[in-house]
Amino acid sequence: MRIKANFLIIYLTDRSKRQKINEILEREEGIAMASEVLIEITEDEKEWVRQMSELKYQLDTQSRLVTAERKGRQEGLKEGEQRIIELLKSGKSPEEIIREYQ
Repeated sequence: MRIKANFLIIYLTDRSKRQKINEILEREEGIAMASEVLIEITEDEKEWVRQMSELKYQLDTQSRLVTAERKGRQEGLKEGEQRIIELLKSGKSPEEIIREYQ
């Protein structure tokens, strides 16, 4: 019986072995019950993998968005600093610059 159970576990999803597996399942009730559990586990694992893949996609998308926002802010700050430096070099006072940006 142990050899039959091992055969079942190894070849449960192999379509070319389906007839032999069905023969074993018809003769061995315990193995048939085990195969049902294995099939359910396999389906549960597939669903788990699908959910994890979806979650990973969502997290990756969120991460890219946050990274892009941070990069945009950094670029904006640099541009703003550069603009203020240019205005100061052109002779404008800090008060004039503040009024210009209010």
